[in-house]
Amino acid sequence: MKLYLEKKIYLEFIGIFLADYLKNSLYPFILLFVIVSSVHADSNVKCIQEFLKKTAFDPGLVDGKWGKGTGVAINSLFDQVGLNKKGQEVTVEQANEICAVLKSDKYKEILELGQFKIFSIDIK
Repeated sequence: MKLYLEKKIYLEFIGIFLADYLKNSLYPFILLFVIVSSVHADSNVKCIQEFLKKTAFDPGLVDGKWGKGTGVAINSLFDQVGLNKKGQEVTVEQANEICAVLKSDKYKEILELGQFKIFSIDIK
């Protein structure tokens, strides 16, 4: 029993030591990562994500970063609304133009058409 207690105390000490060490040694890197990440957030992408949050096409996290969720959501919305040509996909490089469209006089129309997802089904 004594051996077990000594191991437990030793492991708890090592755990506290490691947690403290990691917290102190990695903190500057974590802080730098958070700062750099927020700098790389794109206001046009955030504009798109905020618009999508108002529709049935959820982009996921609104963070200003073009991820899979944002790409799928905006392409699905644009396909449904008729803004994508067949086989065409919207990419992050077009974020500025997309945001301009979403802020234009088409805003209400796109928002209204994006309130529901429309699915085509085949009845046999």
